[in-house]
Amino acid sequence: MLDLGGDRNGALATALSWLLTKEILRSARPSRDLAEALFRGAPDDTKTPEAMRALAFAYFGAVPIPPEGGAWSFGPDGVRDPLRGSASAPIFPRLPVADSPVDRLLAALDLRAAAARARFASRIPGLALHAADVERDELRIEPVELVFAALLFEHADAGIVLEKIRAWLAPDGALTTVLQLPSETLGTITPSPFASLERLAPRMRLIAPERLAELAAQRGFRLLESDVAAASGGKEFAVQTFDLPTRGA
Repeated sequence: MLDLGGDRNGALATALSWLLTKEILRSARPSRDLAEALFRGAPDDTKTPEAMRALAFAYFGAVPIPPEGGAWSFGPDGVRDPLRGSASAPIFPRLPVADSPVDRLLAALDLRAAAARARFASRIPGLALHAADVERDELRIEPVELVFAALLFEHADAGIVLEKIRAWLAPDGALTTVLQLPSETLGTITPSPFASLERLAPRMRLIAPERLAELAAQRGFRLLESDVAAASGGKEFAVQTFDLPTRGA
């Protein structure tokens, strides 16, 4: 669950807004290119938005529109987005643009976090939802009996994270980890309709369960169980459980 903490102008919301907007602008390039082709190829038939839409639909069966709606226009500086200007004369609106797809998504994330609180708060006393950089941010939480770290160590420094988890665990607490194991036939990133996930591949560093156990032992953890689980798609994952015997003594 991604919780924006109620601060729509906070660092997390701002970073997410910029990231999503960048992807939207990248995906809008074909629309801009199509609009430019029509403006340059038929200037007399694209003088109004209505004429442009009619021509585009007649030729291509689709109408190019800017990322946040409205209509492309054309001038001496080239194709113009009503909110963002042109490539040579850009405009930088405040993000997220009101009522844009990104704005609606951020609002939905806020609602999902609030809905999770409302749904589970009565069943999970002391429920708290956090979104943080686990390597850099300091999470001030009460000690817990279980930390479940699934597919976390592939994206963060294991030594730093283990130190933090040690501080989060109650004396009789346990740490359960899930590590993705390498495969000779399957890619690191599971194929999905979300092609942008492939960008995680260069930054994803698989860590051997033996190495994680070694790093954990150096920080006082004791390995209790180790197993391998297979997902329906064929990928295998190492599942390990640790405790802190010196803390429980």
